[in-house]
Amino acid sequence: MCATFQITQVQRIRGSNLAVLVPYSRNVPLLEGLRLADEKKLVVASNKRLDRALTSCEWGHENVIWGLPAWSGTMIGYEEVGKKFGSTIEDFDLHARVRYVFPVPRQYQGENNAILIVEHPYYSLEIDGKNRVVHATGVDLIRQFPNQNGWYLPDSVHGIPVGEVSPDDRAQRLYRTGKNVVNVVRYVYELGRPLVDLGCVPSNTFGVLVEQESFEKMN
Repeated sequence: MCATFQITQVQRIRGSNLAVLVPYSRNVPLLEGLRLADEKKLVVASNKRLDRALTSCEWGHENVIWGLPAWSGTMIGYEEVGKKFGSTIEDFDLHARVRYVFPVPRQYQGENNAILIVEHPYYSLEIDGKNRVVHATGVDLIRQFPNQNGWYLPDSVHGIPVGEVSPDDRAQRLYRTGKNVVNVVRYVYELGRPLVDLGCVPSNTFGVLVEQESFEKMN
């Protein structure tokens, strides 16, 4: 029997500022963070939006810092280095004992050394036994996804590190595993420079930051 964890396509509260929905002190796994945002019709802050906060003085504000490290709303899927995309990308969360499945759009099948990206709230997760299947609209693909961890410049749309290792001060630390289906996690790494963590599993627990219109505390 199938059930659906639905990120409903209702009108969302959006804004240019951030607020802590779940502080890191009460951290939650990915699905719980998405559920809480959905209940309040909120948008989980994207990797790109969190990147802007982490590379400015904004990250030290109480509306941001108490949520870090944080799940972003940016869901990604990538394969083992050199392996071409098939019809799905699959990864197993050993702690939760469930498999996450990201169907690959037909036009992206056959790509390699690339990463699939979809932003909240344009996806839902179908719960089918031990599988969690991503249903998404507006899936993007970024090529030249690095095959090893290191310092890279972020792409201009989603803030994902791409290309060759860079000595530029704007470069950010990428952490990846062999393959994964998960949301990007963001926090400050070393010397105040941010980390783009693509190596977590959905059962890991973090804070959650959301968009809001005004720069005020959430109730």
